[in-house]
Amino acid sequence: MKNIVLTGFMGTGKSSVGRQLASELGCKYLDIDTVIVKVSGKSIPDIFKEYGEEHFRGMESLMVERLVAGDFGVNIVVSTGGGTVISDSCRSALKGWGTVVCLTARIDIILSRIGSGEGRPLASGTTVEGQRAAFTELLRSREKFYTDCDLRIDTSSRTVSEVVEAIMSYLDNRAD
Repeated sequence: MKNIVLTGFMGTGKSSVGRQLASELGCKYLDIDTVIVKVSGKSIPDIFKEYGEEHFRGMESLMVERLVAGDFGVNIVVSTGGGTVISDSCRSALKGWGTVVCLTARIDIILSRIGSGEGRPLASGTTVEGQRAAFTELLRSREKFYTDCDLRIDTSSRTVSEVVEAIMSYLDNRAD
C-alpha cells in the first residue's frame, strides 16, 4: 500500500474518513492536529491564542517534514489540518509522499458539522452569519490549494462509509 493523505477544509470529514479508511486498509492512521496537540501538550486553540497562527503553521510544517522523513512509519493514512496545504512546501512534500485525496463539502454542510466551532480557532467567536461569511471567504482563498490532489470527493451527501468506498475504488483502479 502507498501512503494516503486526506486534505480539505475543516468539517469535510478528514478525521472520520481517515480512521475508517485506515481500519479498512489495515494500516496506521495519523491526524496531524492530534500529533501537534500531543507533542506540544497544548490544545490547538491554546497554541493559536498563546503563539499565533504562524507558529501553529510552523508546527504543521515540522510534522509534515517528520512524516515524509518516515518518523511515523510507512503505509499510513494521514489527515491534515484544513490549512496544512496552504504551505507550498507542505503541499509538495505530501504530494510526493502519497496519494492526495481532497474532501470537499458545501458551506452549509461544513457549518452544520462543526457547530459552534468549539476547538477550532478559525471557527469560533462569531455569529452563525459571521461564521458563514468568514468561512466562505476562507474557503475561497484556499480553494486553489485544495485542487492540487489526485482525487477529489464531495462529502456533502455521502456517509463516511461511502467516501471510504469511493477512495478504495479509486485505489483499486489505480493498481490495475
